[in-house]
Amino acid sequence: MKVKIQVIVESKNDEAPIVEELAELSRDDLTPETLGLTLDEAKNLLANLQSTMVTQQVDQYVEKQRRCTHCGKSRPRKGHHQIVYRTLFGKMKLQSPRLYTCACQQEKRQSESPIASLLPERTAPELLYLQTKWASLMSYGLTIDRLSDVLPIETNVATVYRNLHKVAQRTDNELEEERHIYIDGCPRDWGNLPRPDAPITVGIDGCYVHAREGENRKAGWFEVIVGKSITGEGDKKLERIKWYLWHGNVFMALDVLDDLTMDIEVLSGKKSVIRKLENTVSELNTYIVQNQSFIPNYRDRYFYGEAISTGFVESTVNQVVSKRMVKKQQMRWTKRGAHNLLQVRTQVINDDLRDTFCRWYPNMTPSEETEELAA
Repeated sequence: MKVKIQVIVESKNDEAPIVEELAELSRDDLTPETLGLTLDEAKNLLANLQSTMVTQQVDQYVEKQRRCTHCGKSRPRKGHHQIVYRTLFGKMKLQSPRLYTCACQQEKRQSESPIASLLPERTAPELLYLQTKWASLMSYGLTIDRLSDVLPIETNVATVYRNLHKVAQRTDNELEEERHIYIDGCPRDWGNLPRPDAPITVGIDGCYVHAREGENRKAGWFEVIVGKSITGEGDKKLERIKWYLWHGNVFMALDVLDDLTMDIEVLSGKKSVIRKLENTVSELNTYIVQNQSFIPNYRDRYFYGEAISTGFVESTVNQVVSKRMVKKQQMRWTKRGAHNLLQVRTQVINDDLRDTFCRWYPNMTPSEETEELAA
């Protein structure tokens, strides 16, 4: 059995349709391996279809740009060159002619390349999106392996790295300037403002990642700070803590810890379990001293239905930072590189990256439509 796959390109004009053969597949005896398309056949088919579509689209666009929008005459051509444009289904070499400004225009004669002006980034938005998303979830090496496994493309770590940082920088540039107060107007009018919604709890935590400075791959560590906000409608997990700390009485909590420390010192060195207890109490004391200004009255928070546990932000450290940059990861990071990766990773975790790309590139398919088409 032979199967021929063709594509027919029809223009809006009265021109004859263009017919091109994309692939010819042959099958003999039916086996599990030969049922339907193989992965390589599908990749080649997509690459050929992409090449045909892109070529026809570019030709039609250039032909339209040849005509002066003022007088309709054909614009003279200065020359042409090729530009490389990377898509999900292959690297395309596009013919990009340079056209002079029409003589009917009064300004100085100039030339331009319509295709180069239309495609300044040289990478299709969906490929840029996929590279960025996958690289935020796994290593750069695994990203290029997975892309080449399922798509007819070849890329390298440096390209994926540059693209991710370009997207992250663009996202970073869109952030508003930091504000210290979000209530405008005179304080005497604040009482007339509408009652706020359920409280929002913001947690901040951090962890350390391997540092790199230029070629120095033994630059130690630096701290990454992450945060998470939850509304009053979210889960409220309780932790069993000391009574004084529960009521926010840090002074009495430290006083009791001092007494406990002295009692433990009397028994110190007799048993390993005592030494462990001594270290634990010492660490707790140090933590309370260093964070005493941030320890709230948990009883009041609980009474008013506010979050009292930091577990939600501690899990965020693992989800946002550790899984990608610390656990079993040997790569070292610059501070800027870590910041850029986490900007993108946060958008992926929040399911915002696709919407951001659709805002940057309005003709991209929104995520809901993509899911419906996939179904």
